Amino acid sequence: MFHDQQVLFANRAITEMVGYDSVEQLRAAGLASVFPSAGPDEQEAGPVNHLMQRDGTLVPVTARLQSISGRGALP
Repeated sequence: MFHDQQVLFANRAITEMVGYDSVEQLRAAGLASVFPSAGPDEQEAGPVNHLMQRDGTLVPVTARLQSISGRGALP
């Protein structure tokens, strides 16, 4: 879960998939460390079909981003 480009929450599965030991490490690396700015064929970012591991390796994924309402509770 993220808000204004800041990682708020992440489960162990995603942190391990992208090569971080904890959500704190992922939070420090930032959202841009997970979502590549261009696809493997250098196209601009579009649908999420890859995540980027800590070492720069692209991991193919089937993902769906979804917005939620924080009703003012998010920082």
